[in-house]
Amino acid sequence: MANEIHIDHDSVVTIYFIIRNITGNVNIAAGATFEPYTAANIGTYNHTLTENGDGGGHYVGDFNSLLPNSHYFIQVFEQAGASPADGDSLVSNGAIDWDGASEILLTNELAEIRSQTDQLDFIFLNPSNGKSELIATLSSTGLDTISASEPSGRATTFREMIVQLYMRFFNKATLDNNNLKVYTEGGSINTTQSVSDTGTTQTVNKA
Repeated sequence: MANEIHIDHDSVVTIYFIIRNITGNVNIAAGATFEPYTAANIGTYNHTLTENGDGGGHYVGDFNSLLPNSHYFIQVFEQAGASPADGDSLVSNGAIDWDGASEILLTNELAEIRSQTDQLDFIFLNPSNGKSELIATLSSTGLDTISASEPSGRATTFREMIVQLYMRFFNKATLDNNNLKVYTEGGSINTTQSVSDTGTTQTVNKA
């Protein structure tokens, strides 16, 4: 991997970054060693950032590939003199998750979570026979296996309630002075609710 570090800053200046571990110690750029920040050693901490070359002020740099798997903090400084110095101005900061060879991206993390949980089996003790049995399997498309068949009349189960809610808003429905009627996909009446209007209060009764 390369160019894991991206920084936007004023064009045509010299900037560099240093790496800190979770305890705050600073990486010596030539290897995987960390030490408490020491002003006199600033010249051993700096990692190079290079402007892309288009004059747009976008700088890139390689993270230290020698470092082990961990979470690291990045500090970016603008170099004022001929070499890095303790008084250089901090211009940006951030963090990176590193797996020892490349940056750990959120998209990769989500894919890994899905790979570990997709088709996850749920095994419970069956009280009728005292045995552990597979009751359900979790899948990323598992809900698609639930029947979407329309109930006949007022819903009595949670599945039917969800389907009937969909029917109310997306199937044909009619409302007159006496009744609110919801129809099936095929066009027949599924539920009828009587309605009344006193001029100040409109009431829709249950199906």
